Amino acid sequence: MRGTRTPGRLGGPWRIRCKGGGRCIPPLPYNSLIHLYAGTIAVLRSHLAKQAEHRLALGPAFQDRGMVFSSPTGGLLNLDRLTKTWVRLCKEAGVKYRLHDLRHFHVTVLIEAGAHVKTIQSRVGHASPGFTLARYGHLSPGLDAAAVEAIAQAMSG
Repeated sequence: MRGTRTPGRLGGPWRIRCKGGGRCIPPLPYNSLIHLYAGTIAVLRSHLAKQAEHRLALGPAFQDRGMVFSSPTGGLLNLDRLTKTWVRLCKEAGVKYRLHDLRHFHVTVLIEAGAHVKTIQSRVGHASPGFTLARYGHLSPGLDAAAVEAIAQAMSG
């Protein structure tokens, strides 16, 4: 199963998100596909089943826009509320992470796992693989030792 990289939706258009002060994040010029692992798919299916029950219970009061993650009435999520909930959950867990740190974690894990930079760039929507490397390449200095080992094996074999 593949999921579309569209905020809050499986399939459908990007939405322009605006923050206070008029700063808007425009949609990307494409709708790329990313692969999800089975655990993520199971969680999403469970969430969608619960959402369907909630939608039926609310009846016409639920504004079905096809959102995977929505407000209780089916509308767009309030980003401030989402951020405050994240901060509260982190505080309860005794950790301090920004919501955006999940994105950095994802990229760093992929780099350290040896994923191809073009794949990483596509997954996170960067304009180019060069941008991805410039932004995240310094985070994994141990990869240089692995590169030396790879060339040593190639030269000796």
